Amino acid sequence: MRTVIVFAAVFFLCASQALAGEVHVIGMHCQVRAECKAIELENLLEDAYGRIGVAVEFVYLPGLRDLDKTNHGELDGSGLRNPIVVEKYPNIIKVPVPLFTTSLVAVTIKGNKKIHDLEDLNGLLTGVLRGDLIAISIASGSNAHLHRIDYLTTGLKMLIEGRLDVLFAAKTMLLINMEQFPDTNFVVSKDLYEIQVYHVVNKKHAHLVPLLERSFREMIAEGLMEKYLGRAKPRLPKEP
Repeated sequence: MRTVIVFAAVFFLCASQALAGEVHVIGMHCQVRAECKAIELENLLEDAYGRIGVAVEFVYLPGLRDLDKTNHGELDGSGLRNPIVVEKYPNIIKVPVPLFTTSLVAVTIKGNKKIHDLEDLNGLLTGVLRGDLIAISIASGSNAHLHRIDYLTTGLKMLIEGRLDVLFAAKTMLLINMEQFPDTNFVVSKDLYEIQVYHVVNKKHAHLVPLLERSFREMIAEGLMEKYLGRAKPRLPKEP
């Protein structure tokens, strides 16, 4: 057993040294019109990659463009993605450590119809993010009338103006974007669907997966996920 442990340690050390000096470009899903920056996630990924000697740069793209480019090898990876969405991309593999659990919720304006479960979306004009295949699939299955938007702020404004009945999206990002409208009486439903998300890379970087897995598990054990993703504390993974 000791020999195996020593071999594994030497393997990870040598692999990290061999990667020193590499720069990988990571695609990030843009959900905010004014400023597409997810600083917390950038810091998390910089730490994880830094532990294996790889520098990272970030490119923000709307919809599924970061996944398309990762699949074609134009980008090295994508920040955080639902594995169900990734399944249709043959050249993308996930690092098998869930980094985050988010929920899909419905947002309405106080005084309008409340959403208690997915069936309540039936017949409602429902805003969904373009490229959010899970939200689109679930809302469609609930017989909602879909209106695709590029940014959550756009959907929130449409709610305020009465041009949407409901906005259906990831709770964490909704709450962050709702901070731009402090005087609006939004009503947020209970969690309607839970999703675990992972970091994914192009398969040409398959050799990085065990190294990044190790980095992420170390960071979870060290409590660094809470440091980097503090606003999402209730949704962070537990110590492995």
